[in-house]
Amino acid sequence: GSWSGIIAGLEWAAESNRCDVANLSLGGGANNAVHNAVKALAEAGVKVALAAGNESQDANNVSPARVNGDNIYTVSAGDSGDKMAPFSNYGDSVDVAAPGVGVKSLKVGGGVVTYSGTSMAAPHVAG
Repeated sequence: GSWSGIIAGLEWAAESNRCDVANLSLGGGANNAVHNAVKALAEAGVKVALAAGNESQDANNVSPARVNGDNIYTVSAGDSGDKMAPFSNYGDSVDVAAPGVGVKSLKVGGGVVTYSGTSMAAPHVAG
C-alpha cells in the first residue's frame, strides 16, 4: 500500500483505543510522516514491532524501522544459530533480533511455505 494508506491505518489504531499491539512488517525510504504516525501510535500506548528491513544497511535509513521510543521495538532477523542474518538491517535503532531465517508460514490457498526476512522476525516480537 501507499504511505498515506499506512499512515491512515496507524492513525486509526492510535485513536480507536482498540489496539494493544501492532506489527509493521513493511518498509521504505525515510519518511517523516510515517515516523510521526508510529510515534503517535506508541504514545497512545500501543506496543509496536517494526521490521528492520532486508537491505544489509543501517536501519536508520528506512521507515518505519528508524523510529525509536517507548513501546517501539525494531527487529532484525537472526538464524537458528543465534547469528544475525546477512540480509538484515542493523544499527542503533535495532532493539532486538528474532527468528527470521527459514521461518515456516501458512500459504495462501493451503499448505506451508518457508520465508526469510525481518518481516518474519517482527511478528515473533509482537506475539
